Amino acid sequence: MSQIFLFTGENRFQLLQEKKRWIAGFVEKHGEENLQRLDARSVEFRSLMDEVSSAPFLAEKRLIVLEGIPKLEKEQAEILVSEIHPQVLLLIVEPKPDKRFTSVKTLLKHVETKSFAPLPREQILSWMQQSAQEHGVSFTPKADMHLLDVVGEDQEILSQEIAKLAMYIPAGIIEKTHIDDLVVSSTEQAGWHLMDLLASYQTEAALQFARKILDRGESPQALWNMMLWMMSSYASIYAAVEQGQTNPATISSTTGVNFTTVRTMIPLARSMKKEQLVALVEQFTRADIDMKTGGIRSTAEAPQEVLALIDQCLLSFAVSR
Repeated sequence: MSQIFLFTGENRFQLLQEKKRWIAGFVEKHGEENLQRLDARSVEFRSLMDEVSSAPFLAEKRLIVLEGIPKLEKEQAEILVSEIHPQVLLLIVEPKPDKRFTSVKTLLKHVETKSFAPLPREQILSWMQQSAQEHGVSFTPKADMHLLDVVGEDQEILSQEIAKLAMYIPAGIIEKTHIDDLVVSSTEQAGWHLMDLLASYQTEAALQFARKILDRGESPQALWNMMLWMMSSYASIYAAVEQGQTNPATISSTTGVNFTTVRTMIPLARSMKKEQLVALVEQFTRADIDMKTGGIRSTAEAPQEVLALIDQCLLSFAVSR
């Protein structure tokens, strides 16, 4: 059986939960004194070898939790694998291993890997219901979907928001109004959701969501900046697809765009013609120049022109597919 394990993947929440479960189970069985935590960014190779080659203290096993993969020479990686004590378990936690390094490639040949991928939306909703029950509350119909739309699919953020809602709602039932009152959607998450709606042909819903962002107090200028970011992100996804990339995780890593949004946008990027993308980018660019040079009025007292511009650009994105 393998002595070296790797936890990796985009689903940071589930990865951390599994790491906590491993550590808690190990400590209960073998004691805190046989647990060692190390940081790959600061640990020296000699110190790492001292730890992995040391026998457990009055127990059957010793667990080393290594955060990250250290920068090693190929020979050092081979020594690490060959000289680990037979009663030592090495758990490496690295969401995104850089396989360009020879040492990483060497280690990956000898590790037992457990990957944590983002959950499908249906499974996230099921998990949200279960998480709410653990906090002694429940969602009204569609309230869970509303929370998902507001904060995105990051389970770590969702877990925090469910715990916060459970503390403040009076009757143990989470309603959409509670979410609107207590949960704040970040600009980045709102941008991802807007992209998701456009990519899934929900143009009317995208227009309504843009209005909802404004109703929550966001300024038209801030919404416009979000849309510029959205257009830039989509152009990056389009370029990756045009270059032959098909793996959403790879594209997410190279572009910095949310994994789920990348997965949603790929079919759109495949179907859109290059001249359509160029026309969209030119439209957004001209509009931004007009915003910054006074061609379009944008004041708190007279936001009508910029609001019309926002609707026009969202509709152009929709009809260009």
